[in-house]
Amino acid sequence: MPGTSTLAALINPRGISAEGQAKDLQQAAQTLGVQLQILHASTDQEIESAFETLVKRRAGGLVIGADPFFRAERLAALLLRYAVPAIGTLDFAPAGGLMSYGGSNTDANHLAGAYTARILHGEKPC
Repeated sequence: MPGTSTLAALINPRGISAEGQAKDLQQAAQTLGVQLQILHASTDQEIESAFETLVKRRAGGLVIGADPFFRAERLAALLLRYAVPAIGTLDFAPAGGLMSYGGSNTDANHLAGAYTARILHGEKPC
């Protein structure tokens, strides 16, 4: 987000990778020279509150942490209602979000199949 000095990140504090995600996002924000506000949500009510907080704090955009609790369709609807640009995991853009990130599940499955075939033929997978 050009010209944005403050961004927010939505993280599920109960998620197994919450601490690592927060640390990585803080480091990235520091590198980019932007302030990052971490918002936590692990219930539907907390998600709603996080969006209200993000608007009050005038964050220029939102990064949605990778967590199965953050359902893309629900978040995309909230982003439209609050008019907030955001980036989320792979299913986010098709659900109506601005942008998605992450590896391709199709490619990962293809690679797993190829490795399995090699192992079954007595070869090393790599």
